[in-house]
Amino acid sequence: MSQVLRKKIADDMISVINDPRARDRIAATGQDVVPSGPDELAEVLKRQSLKAEAIASALGMRKAED
Repeated sequence: MSQVLRKKIADDMISVINDPRARDRIAATGQDVVPSGPDELAEVLKRQSLKAEAIASALGMRKAED
């Protein structure tokens, strides 16, 4: 996906999330509303993946073979 398209989608999503009606409906489902761009999301996912790998390793788990 092109960087321009990623930015357009992120900007559109942030615009929707910043609408109080949308924010309230999302929050009502128990989700945290944190508007950010694709780069921030990629960083969050990377950190979560590293944490999950560390936990799996500590439990003696290993990746499934393809």
